[in-house]
Amino acid sequence: KIGDEYSMIDTGDIEHRENIVAQLKSMGVTKLKNVIITHPHADHMGGFYAIAKAMPIEHVYDDGISVDNNMYKTYEKWIDKNKIQRSTLRSGDVVDFGHGAVFVVYAPWTEVLTDKKGEPDLNNNSIVGKLIFGKFSMLFTGDAELQEEKKLIKEQNSRLFARVLKVGHHGSRTSSSEDFLKQINPTYAVIMAGKNNSYGLPKQKILDRLTKIGAKVYRTDEEGTIMMISNGNNIEVKENT
Repeated sequence: KIGDEYSMIDTGDIEHRENIVAQLKSMGVTKLKNVIITHPHADHMGGFYAIAKAMPIEHVYDDGISVDNNMYKTYEKWIDKNKIQRSTLRSGDVVDFGHGAVFVVYAPWTEVLTDKKGEPDLNNNSIVGKLIFGKFSMLFTGDAELQEEKKLIKEQNSRLFARVLKVGHHGSRTSSSEDFLKQINPTYAVIMAGKNNSYGLPKQKILDRLTKIGAKVYRTDEEGTIMMISNGNNIEVKENT
């Protein structure tokens, strides 16, 4: 929430879509200014259909990579049906979150990063960007893995610095390389992972790395909803287990 306007980055998984809508409504959200889908995996895009059905969305942003499944077809159908503005984000773009807050995009790039088979790597083309509001900054990483992190370090260096980090890929070992974390140097790190998830996330190795760089770690699997409130200067953190 920025002022009286709401923006959302990723929409949660398909099986949680009703909870996501209920949570938005409990926060007083009746419409969304921006929805950014970092990449087309179900746990990031799955809730879109329910949200689009429940409230108006002004503008949707994604990485421009389409996948051939029902979830993606439903996503495109609801954008068309509701005549929602849609844009593809690339490095260098800026999204206006309103009231002086901006989302500066660092990735993906015009050149699509591919896997060993030469197919687009969905995680490594995640939208990565920094929300900036006064002195408050938060880096959102989607499910970016080492390949994307290396390119970001090379291009952005210390510009990756942020006071808050949304830890990549739910605290998986495929992300959060030591060099990447050093460049960001966050005061707070937020890990979004389901309670007792079958993947065993977040991994201890990643938790140790975050502790080593001095970040205070918050985890949704332990703390529930984590709310960060900032006036553009100070940050107040509230947990709701």
